[in-house]
Amino acid sequence: MSKLKLLLLALAFTTVAACSSQSADKSVMAPALVGESSKPGTFLAYEHTVSINAPAETLTARMDATRVACVEARFGACTLLSFDQSGARYAGGRVVVRIAPAGVEPLVKLASEGGEIGSRETKAEDRAEAIADIERKKDLLSRQQTRLLEFQGRKDLPVADVLALTRELAQIETDLDGLNKARANEQRRIETNLLTIGFRPDKEERASRWSRVGTAFRNASERLAEGVVDTVELVAYALPMLLVVFVLALILRWSWRRFSRNRSA
Repeated sequence: MSKLKLLLLALAFTTVAACSSQSADKSVMAPALVGESSKPGTFLAYEHTVSINAPAETLTARMDATRVACVEARFGACTLLSFDQSGARYAGGRVVVRIAPAGVEPLVKLASEGGEIGSRETKAEDRAEAIADIERKKDLLSRQQTRLLEFQGRKDLPVADVLALTRELAQIETDLDGLNKARANEQRRIETNLLTIGFRPDKEERASRWSRVGTAFRNASERLAEGVVDTVELVAYALPMLLVVFVLALILRWSWRRFSRNRSA
């Protein structure tokens, strides 16, 4: 086999190995954070927490873009629950939204543009017991309401009983309205995902150990100054009392000496 053929064969093997390596790298990449939906017959409320590392100068823009995308419902129904942004030297913050499951992946992708996902967590809370409790209370109140309405239709009831029935029915109506709202809120938790996105600067842009030492010294000097101020204020508050105690001590001492002289005489 000629040297040219050997060279071409080696080049082909190298190319195939590189492609295989790239494919392997892609295959081991962490899967995208996708929304979750409760399966029929289950009542699971899903929550996602994800942290995004990005250059510090881009964090504000990423947070604003995430907030706007939610407010405009760009990826489906979305409710902005919290928007916290740090004003420190190394900016960061957190965006909390409740969004349709299909919108979780594109919103996280938008938030992580120009950065990388540092950590992620998905958990589910079973709301079956809470929903069953709401339904039991609704059923009990509905049956009670039906019986009271039957009594209210009677013509021989005294006026006082009619008024009492009216008040009881009004209270039952209020309780049923509250339970219906609670049930709707539970349904919303099941049909949507709670998504918390944390933003922080890249590791290399965070404060170094020496800068933290400098910050510690600055904080120590500030605390020292505050301690001196507190001490001076304490002395200022206590000084009048010390003067009064000193004067009383002189009076007692003088009185005791005079009493001793009189006894000696």
